[in-house]
Amino acid sequence: MDWEQEYSFRPGSFLGRLSPEDLRVLDITGRRVKFPRGVSAFLEGENPSRVFVSLRGRSKVYSSSPLGRSVVLGIRGPGDILGELSAIDGSPRIASAVTLEPSEMLVLPASSFQSFVEGRAGVASSLLRVLAERLRESDLNRTHFGSEDCATRVTLLLLDLVGRHGTLSGNQNGNGDANRIDLPLTQQDLADWVGESREAVTKALHALREAGVIETSRRQITILDTAQLAARVY
Repeated sequence: MDWEQEYSFRPGSFLGRLSPEDLRVLDITGRRVKFPRGVSAFLEGENPSRVFVSLRGRSKVYSSSPLGRSVVLGIRGPGDILGELSAIDGSPRIASAVTLEPSEMLVLPASSFQSFVEGRAGVASSLLRVLAERLRESDLNRTHFGSEDCATRVTLLLLDLVGRHGTLSGNQNGNGDANRIDLPLTQQDLADWVGESREAVTKALHALREAGVIETSRRQITILDTAQLAARVY
């Protein structure tokens, strides 16, 4: 299979770091499965039996707080690996993953994934780099979201999302340089991400709309002025 022609991966993703030979071995180790939008790939608390590698589409990874509230941990897209930690240490899953859009994933038995990593030094190194990147991202989120007010948390999140998932688009004012966050996220998703109530996030978004910084519609946010948005927190 010609991975470069069939799929498009972020260079720093797990698959984006693998050699052509590693990709070939990985492909014959797992099986490709298609998922419709809104389907759980795995659930928090499950015993790990499979590892998932995203080929197309994006998924939301989230966990539950001690009070039972959902906490969004991140978005995983093409090239990203999901469910690898539990497969490595054999512990129950600490998070759930649900597809945000129609997706395709390479699904591997946990034991086969372990053998794949242990038998190929380049794969192990790539996985360590991915895990280090996620740990750094988690630490930064704790620093930002643990010390700022809701409006600042929402602004920081929007800046991060538009940097990772922004696409140029027009808007009702004819601004062709607007950046649409290309993710079907609800206001509740944003609230779960920044650790605030939906009402507080709705208020923060309303203030940004009134300032002419963003436009919103159902499951869509467009940044009209990224520089002005950044100036609110930096």
